[in-house]
Amino acid sequence: MEEMFLIPIMDFDPSWMMKGYESSLYALEYCEYTLDIPPEYILDSFLGEEGLEVTLSVDEEMIREDWYLNLKRLACYERAS
Repeated sequence: MEEMFLIPIMDFDPSWMMKGYESSLYALEYCEYTLDIPPEYILDSFLGEEGLEVTLSVDEEMIREDWYLNLKRLACYERAS
């Protein structure tokens, strides 16, 4: 199953230097190093004006992980694909 999250990183992380800068490379780094999302679950990531968009491959095991619960808490919305 896939899930898409929109995280308004500019709202809760004002030190984020790339505000408004669209880049999948910076988005991926933010996912891995700041949000602690294991790279094997990241299908796509994009940093745009609305925030960080992350699409994950979701399985039963990961939904109990701390990083996943934190991601759900930070997200504005999520959409199952």
